[in-house]
Amino acid sequence: MKYLYGDSVPSPIRFDFLTAFETFVDVAVKAVRIEQEIGQAQAAVDLAVEAREEALSIVESFHQKVMVYLDALLDEQQDPNTSVYVRQLREHGDKVVAEARNNCRVAMELAVKERGAEQVFVGATHGVFSGQAIDRLSAAPFDEILVTDTIPLSEAAAELPHLKVLSVANLLGEAIRRIHNNESVSSMFT
Repeated sequence: MKYLYGDSVPSPIRFDFLTAFETFVDVAVKAVRIEQEIGQAQAAVDLAVEAREEALSIVESFHQKVMVYLDALLDEQQDPNTSVYVRQLREHGDKVVAEARNNCRVAMELAVKERGAEQVFVGATHGVFSGQAIDRLSAAPFDEILVTDTIPLSEAAAELPHLKVLSVANLLGEAIRRIHNNESVSSMFT
């Protein structure tokens, strides 16, 4: 195709339509391939997030079983040194699981933000913030970080951006009142 308007009349615009069309098709094919690669990469990210969630679930389940065993051991022990050791084991176990939970949640929340979520909120019952959790949470694009006041926060943790500490005082007070009056505690959570 030499001329745009036909074989006898050259185009008044110096434009190589055939080359432009070939370039357009090449770019379109590349765009489709890139879209497929993005889809495959997203599927890999989804699998990784699911694997992290499953691993965290396994770790938390194991942790709960160990804590039940340690509680039973603590109830049986009369020796104060053993009791101190068991309490230390509990604290360290809680920190390890909290760190695993933090790592998993940070990765998941970052993946959510990268997918276009407008807001991301992170929450934990106990604000342990062990290891590198403070640095990671400070660098993460979270809109709010929610924890309860079940344990005191370190000074560094208290300075986290977007940190909101929720009090459990009323909840605990109500639970104690209900227990004292032989009322249902479980109905507080329904």
